[in-house]
Amino acid sequence: STSKVGGVRFPDDDEPPGSPTRRDDQSNLSTLIAILEKDGSYLVKAGFLKSHHCYEIVFTILDVPTLGKDLSCSPSTSPTRRSSSLWVHRINSTLEGVKVTCEYRTHQEGVLQEEITLVTRGRKDNSLKVRLQARVIG
Repeated sequence: STSKVGGVRFPDDDEPPGSPTRRDDQSNLSTLIAILEKDGSYLVKAGFLKSHHCYEIVFTILDVPTLGKDLSCSPSTSPTRRSSSLWVHRINSTLEGVKVTCEYRTHQEGVLQEEITLVTRGRKDNSLKVRLQARVIG
């Protein structure tokens, strides 16, 4: 099938490189852009994903000078958290902002959200919440 919606590529697509969910490591991947929310957090809309698949998702948070260059991902402190389906692999500071590469495993259908917190190493008070939202279908 060749279903592509919102910049997210299904694993069985035969489309050329440039999709943010390709498993191979291409340096010229296009990325999703995080949207600033009213509460100061960021939202990344991954679009439609298939259930029980693994995706590599790359997104950029534009213009975040307060974070600094040495970034890491702190674990979620949500009390409703079971096991996470989202793992951050790389965080890079670029001229445009912060580029995050993560792996997302879909296990159930529905509109799902995963939250990560980016922090500047050595400055835990300086953090940024990011929510990844996806519509997972069977």
